[in-house]
Amino acid sequence: MLLIDIEQQVKPLSRAEKWQLIKDVQEMLRQEEVSESQQLSATGHTYPLFTPIGLEQGAATLQHYLHEGKL
Repeated sequence: MLLIDIEQQVKPLSRAEKWQLIKDVQEMLRQEEVSESQQLSATGHTYPLFTPIGLEQGAATLQHYLHEGKL
C-alpha cells in the first residue's frame, strides 16, 4: 500500500480516530523493537556504545536497562 493510499484512508477519520491510530502504530513499533531486541540479544550480538567523556554513567545506566529488558 502506498503512502498516498494510506493518507486518503486516514484523512476522513475524526481527530480522535487519528490519535488512536497513532497510538496503535506506536504500540506496533514498540512490540517490533522489543521482539527484535530479544532476538538479537538471544544470539549474543553486542553493540558499541559511544558516550562523551565524563558521561560514562549514562552508558552504564543504558546497559543496565537493556540487560533488564526495560527498553
